[in-house]
Formats: sequence, structure tokens, C-alpha cells
Amino acid sequence: MKSEKSLRSIRSTRSSRTLKGVAELYRTDFIDFENVLPMACAKFDCDYSIFVKKNQRNDEYLRYLKFADVAKKRISLMPSLAKKDSAATPQEQTQPPNDDVSEPTTVTSSILVNTLTVNSIYDSYNSLSEIRLERLKVVPRVLLQIIGFLAPYYKNITKISIANCRIDGLSVYELSKIVKVSTVTQICLDGSPVAEANYAILLDLENLRQLSLSRCEIDDNVCEQLALKLGLSRSAEHLSFLNLSSNRITDTGARSIADSLRTNRYLRYLNLADNRITDDGAYCIFNVLKEFPLTSDEIVAKRQRYFKYLKERQALYFKYLNDTSIEESKKQASKRKKTSLTSVRSKSSSARKEKDTRHFATLMINDEIIRAEMLAKQVLGPFIDPFQPDCIRCKNEHTFCLGNMVLCYLNMSYNNLSYLSIKTLCEVLTHQKNIRKPPQTGLIKVVIDGNNIPIRCPEFFYISEMLSKIYQETMRLKRQSIIR
Repeated sequence: MKSEKSLRSIRSTRSSRTLKGVAELYRTDFIDFENVLPMACAKFDCDYSIFVKKNQRNDEYLRYLKFADVAKKRISLMPSLAKKDSAATPQEQTQPPNDDVSEPTTVTSSILVNTLTVNSIYDSYNSLSEIRLERLKVVPRVLLQIIGFLAPYYKNITKISIANCRIDGLSVYELSKIVKVSTVTQICLDGSPVAEANYAILLDLENLRQLSLSRCEIDDNVCEQLALKLGLSRSAEHLSFLNLSSNRITDTGARSIADSLRTNRYLRYLNLADNRITDDGAYCIFNVLKEFPLTSDEIVAKRQRYFKYLKERQALYFKYLNDTSIEESKKQASKRKKTSLTSVRSKSSSARKEKDTRHFATLMINDEIIRAEMLAKQVLGPFIDPFQPDCIRCKNEHTFCLGNMVLCYLNMSYNNLSYLSIKTLCEVLTHQKNIRKPPQTGLIKVVIDGNNIPIRCPEFFYISEMLSKIYQETMRLKRQSIIR
């Protein structure tokens, strides 16, 4: 209770114990996260002492991009890195590269038992880009609340990671509040299961781009809650990365995800590795990536969405039309006052003027209508729907969707798939090859390792060859767009 009361004092304007006042009181730079966070936690009665460990992200590859051969319209390989890798010892080659974060060179003081370590990661421009909590037995709510108050002051922070920690539903709620008020677009909760399993509230955030929930003990019920949010909703329009690997998802959860992929056209990365999915669940997901029939409910829902769009557009049209008509009436009233002061020479001239004013009034009305329509179109934009006319096809009095061509990466490794899934995947790639357009890529990479699949079957070689061609073509188009 004491900590909650002290946190409430931050919002009050009368209290002098704001975080900015504390920073000025101790004569420290407010931008220095390593000094402000421990000081704020101590000031607002946190039960643990906070130690912030500064790390620098290793972005050496950015320097080599400057030497790209743009004149020849290609990006050459970096020979210096290749020589370095070839000269490494066998022990160094087996170790995974640590390109993410490099350890600080300075030796810090000894950490006490009741101290919680918070890792602050800076990019190559010395700006705070990530806050990481790792292997903590407890994550106090006060700590997340203070991070939520500090996060809006750091405009380059994009990620918050809570890995292998003990958290509860309140921690997930505080994370959702942080994303709402800051520039954070990525949340990682790998190895931090929550008993309440309220991960679905994170999908209600419009700013969230990437969500990783690996090793969070997610079952089919939780997966169904996430899939409902992934369907056609305003909240999931920006989520492009979802990691659900190493959980307890079976075919039931895979079916719910497949149902969400019928209408979701924003998710590009989906990781379902190391789950309990069999051929039935994989078939449901693969079936959405190729041509599938629309149900009557989906057709009715599409019409309802279109009518809703027309209704909003009409309301904006009348709003802008009334605004422009009011302004024009004021201008005409001012003109009438000016003309009333002048004398009229003859009746013929007045009749001619009335005729001209009527013609001019009709032209002004037409201009107002066109202007209101253009403003309404610019505000709402075109009608975008997963079942647009260019994405559907009618055959034998039935409506078919051409399939989800937005999902690029799919990881189904270490499940219970067999040869039947390989055959279905070949059908998906063949179908996407025939209907692929330049903006839409379809599947670029599919990982199916660790399943009961024969390696020497011709379908496996066909999938590998097809994916490599698609990847090369996609990278070629990207390089051309960058050079242009």
C-alpha cells in the first residue's frame, strides 16, 4: 500500500517528488537511465535495490553496408568477415556468435543478494534501445511501473524483454501500459510463463509489432484466445511477428490459428516449432495458404464491413460538405454587403448579374461536392479487405479466396508431421507460384526439420529448390527497390 500511494504521487502536479525533480535534486542527467532507474526505485519504496548494467549492441555490420557496390547494382560479400570466420578455431566455430550485445569493458562492483539486475542495451548511436530482465526470481510491479513512467522520455527504445523470470498477470498488464505510452514495439516473454495467461491483452495494442511467447506453457485454450485477437480486428493490424515455439499447442490450437489466418493479412512471421501438432493441424494451416472456399458467414461479414465503410465515408462527406458550405455562405454574405452599397445602373444589367451569379453558384456547389468527396476518401482511404474482388474467384456458383499471400516465414519444426504434410506443402508452393504478384511474396522460408519426414523424397527437393528461387527473386526485387 505504501508503494502504491507513493506511485500515485507521481501523477499529482502539486507533489515535488516527480522523477524529473528527483533527477534535478541529485544533480544527475535525466537521460542517464543507469542513474535514474535505481534512484527512482529507491525513492518510491521498492523492496529491492536495482542495479542497471549497461550493454552496447554490436552493430559492426552497419559499417560494411557503406561499402556496398551500388554502382554495379549489387551488394558484394565482405571478404574480411569471411577470412575471420575461416581462421577461427573449431571451438570458436561451434560457439554461437554474440552479435546482439557485447559485454561492457568496465568491471562493476559486487552485486548484493537482494539486488535485481536490469540490463540496458544501447545501439551504435548510444541511444537506449532495449530494457532486458533475465533470470529474476521476482519482478516487482513497482519496477515495471517506474519503467513505464521513464519510457516516454526515451524516444529510441523499441523492445522490452523479460526472459526466464517469474511474473504474473499484473506484470503483463503493466507491460501493456508501457507500450501504450512509449515507442516500444517488441515484447519478449520467453521462458516467463504466467499463471493467468492473459497474453491476449497485449494483442489489443496498436503499437505492438513483435511478440515472442516461447516456453510460456501455452495450451490450446490460450492459443484460441490469441487467435481470436489475430483475426480481423483493428488491434492486430500491426502485429507482424509471433513466436509460439516450445509450448503445448496441439491440432486444436493449430486450427484456431488457421481460422485467424483466413482473414489476417498482417502477420508475416509465425513460429510453431516444438509443439504437439500433427498432420491434421498442419493441413489446416497449409489449406489457408492456398485456395479455399468462403463460408456464408464470411461473405455476410464482408458485406457488413463494406457497408460500415460506406457509412463512415458518407458521414465524413456530409461533415466536410457542411463545413465548406458554411464558409462559402459567409463569403457570399460579405460580398452582398459590399454590393448593396453600390447603385444598380439598369434592370438589364441586374438580370444579367443574377444569371451569372446562379451559374456561379451551381459551379461552387459542384466544387464543394467534389472537395468533400476527395477529403472523405483521403481520410478513410480505399476499402481494404482480405476478400477483395482481386483476391477472390467464383467457380460453380461458389466463392473462393486465393489464399493468404502475406505470411512469409513458417516454422513447423520438431512437431509430429509426416509425408502427408510434405505433399500438402508442395501444393501450397505450386499454387502461390501461379498467383504471385510483385507486392505479394507468399512463403519464402519454411522450416520442417525434426519431423518424421523422409529426406530423400522428391517433394523435399522440390520444396527446397522452390523456396531458394523465391528467396533469390525476393532479394533481387528488394535490392532493385533500394537502388532506385
